[in-house]
Amino acid sequence: MTQNIRTSLIAVNILLLGALGVALTWPEEKRVEFSYPGERVPRSVENAGVAYEAISDLPVDKDTRTQLSAASIISRTYRETGKMVASDPMLFTLIGGKDRTVIHDPRSCFRGAGWQIDNDRNEVLPGTSINVHTCVIRQPQENIAHDVIYLYTVDGAILNSVTQIRGEMVWNAFLGSSNRPTFFFRCSRLVNPASINKDGGISDEEHKKLQDFAATMWKTVGPDLLKMRSAN
Repeated sequence: MTQNIRTSLIAVNILLLGALGVALTWPEEKRVEFSYPGERVPRSVENAGVAYEAISDLPVDKDTRTQLSAASIISRTYRETGKMVASDPMLFTLIGGKDRTVIHDPRSCFRGAGWQIDNDRNEVLPGTSINVHTCVIRQPQENIAHDVIYLYTVDGAILNSVTQIRGEMVWNAFLGSSNRPTFFFRCSRLVNPASINKDGGISDEEHKKLQDFAATMWKTVGPDLLKMRSAN
């Protein structure tokens, strides 16, 4: 991985995790913790004949780790294998905890850090029945852009729309945490800003690279996340 690509991936990762930590500083209360250990996510994954190998685990800064102490955080880059020319790295992130320590609106984090959001929509991951949220985020002045796919699972149910996510945030704010297992699943890929079209999106061919990777990672961890439910 080139230094510029690695730096960009680390930067967007710190942005998302840091904003989440700041947004979720809650009064101390009884905690029931839910996690997904990193060793349960294979470093080699394959789906529909396409294989990916882990390149590296990205660092989580000390402040974010402290603020998200009740959550498990996996942040890992993968690259498609078996090609003559090295493919672009993909970033996989999985944050697990209870509802208050995980749930947030990623769009607010993006905008708050100065990123422009384009082509914001829902879509079905190829080869699955799973509906995810996707968008392109970019900083035109820095000539940086990322294709992003994400969703939540809360008590074994999928949340993927802005309305669902914000509704969950309001529920937690007014009624407090109910200690439900909650996971934030996200995949992203650095894209060439020159490939972004006039509507703010990227070509289907470019987006498919991230779709295929996200589908692979969902088939790897998703069934487990959907089984994680509170005892109540």
